[in-house]
Amino acid sequence: MLSRGVGALLWISLTACTVAGPAPMPPAGDWLLVALADDRPVPVDPPLTASFSTDAVQGSAGCNRYRGGWRLTDAGGLAIGPLATTKRACRGPVMAREQAFLARLQAVEDYRLENGMLLMVYNTSEVRGTLRFRPR
Repeated sequence: MLSRGVGALLWISLTACTVAGPAPMPPAGDWLLVALADDRPVPVDPPLTASFSTDAVQGSAGCNRYRGGWRLTDAGGLAIGPLATTKRACRGPVMAREQAFLARLQAVEDYRLENGMLLMVYNTSEVRGTLRFRPR
């Protein structure tokens, strides 16, 4: 028979394990952006992509390539950046879309997987919304 102290310690240990639950999984894989702001679709040419590895994210921002770090936050959310990019110049809407994408990607606060889609909630100083990706 266990002593009262050992039994209490065992109960506390088991309770702590069940309350904490499994750690959230990172958004692994290769993704293609389909909506830059909630449900508004983006052109697929040039593609805007995100590929997540163990501790880095990289992809195409439309005109330039980018790479940076990512981490899960203490609150279970997602933080991305800072991002480094190549320095090509593109015309008009491609460059504007790229700048909006990179700003929103670096302002991601949370993510979830829903119906096979990767949804990333962002909050910049100007706008709050969701980046929507589908698998590549």
